[in-house]
Amino acid sequence: MAAGSMVGALASWLSAAAPSLEALLVLQFLTGGAWAAVLMSAMTAAIAIGHVGREGAATGGLFSLLAIATLARIALVATQLNKDPAVSAMLVWVPAATWVGAGLLLAWLILRQSGLARQSAS
Repeated sequence: MAAGSMVGALASWLSAAAPSLEALLVLQFLTGGAWAAVLMSAMTAAIAIGHVGREGAATGGLFSLLAIATLARIALVATQLNKDPAVSAMLVWVPAATWVGAGLLLAWLILRQSGLARQSAS
């Protein structure tokens, strides 16, 4: 999941400065593939976290989080904040920054988990 986030971050960042439509198309496909990998990993993790009777609650929590993100995007457009020059300039870089943040968070969680596993094995 962390690797998918980093691929998505790089592709999204490069998309913001794509020199041509062809390059943008390739980078958008790469970003979409990274999104698919991260979403599938998140679904798998939610099912694993809720293993033995709580799978629905964990998966429902994931879908609730995705719904909140969608609602935030709809609200941004409905209030026409995306037309504000200051906001629209920032919106170009928000996807890449979000991908990087998610990737770093996942990497930190992986390192923390492996440290806890080593500590309990000792």
